Amino acid sequence: MMRQMIVVMGLSEQRKGDVVRALVAHLLPHASITVLDNGGLPLGETGTPTLRFSGGCICCELAYKLIKTLPTLESEVVLLNTSPFIDPPLMQRTLANACGERWTTRVIALLEHEPPPLLRYPNERMRAHADVTFSDETPAEEVVNAALCLPL
Repeated sequence: MMRQMIVVMGLSEQRKGDVVRALVAHLLPHASITVLDNGGLPLGETGTPTLRFSGGCICCELAYKLIKTLPTLESEVVLLNTSPFIDPPLMQRTLANACGERWTTRVIALLEHEPPPLLRYPNERMRAHADVTFSDETPAEEVVNAALCLPL
């Protein structure tokens, strides 16, 4: 059975949380879901099992924990809320090792609409390594509808 990993990355914790909760609301009637929360701030209640990954990024310090945890999950869909300090290329390599051929992966990036100079580089790195990008001002429902229409 092919399982699905949906990654939500961006700098705004509030916007990522909104999108993760909208994904849960949209997908939960159709699939079992587990949320992996590596965000800078805890997501709080998502309405589905949530595992908190704190103390570093899943791309480096917590990569082993992610690689060890994924095979134990029975959910059809895993939603991953990343740290705002994620290294997108390293995250992709970690997910390739963790997910293997049994998972499809979709990466959503929520980019700062008008980033100050210090945030332009992280914005561009996320843009380059995402399957789909949105302004962080895009309503969560629009992000979910568009992102889920993409072919895997």
